[in-house]
Amino acid sequence: MPVDLKRAYALFQHACKEGLQYACGYAAEMLIEGEGVTRDRFAGALLMRRACAAGDANSCLSMRRLGIEATRSGRALRE
Repeated sequence: MPVDLKRAYALFQHACKEGLQYACGYAAEMLIEGEGVTRDRFAGALLMRRACAAGDANSCLSMRRLGIEATRSGRALRE
């Protein structure tokens, strides 16, 4: 069965809006990488910071892996 990344992003985004922080982290990674959605590293970084601040440990680990600082500036992403 083929993977529908656009649908996956939409579902993660919906779950995020419902308060599931792990879904926010997955949606953020998809935004940062441009998987199933137009790449937007700034929006992805902001979303990932919010998920981390809300207690999603995977988002916190991903922030470190991707070089996202725990500040409000999306410019912290490594190129």
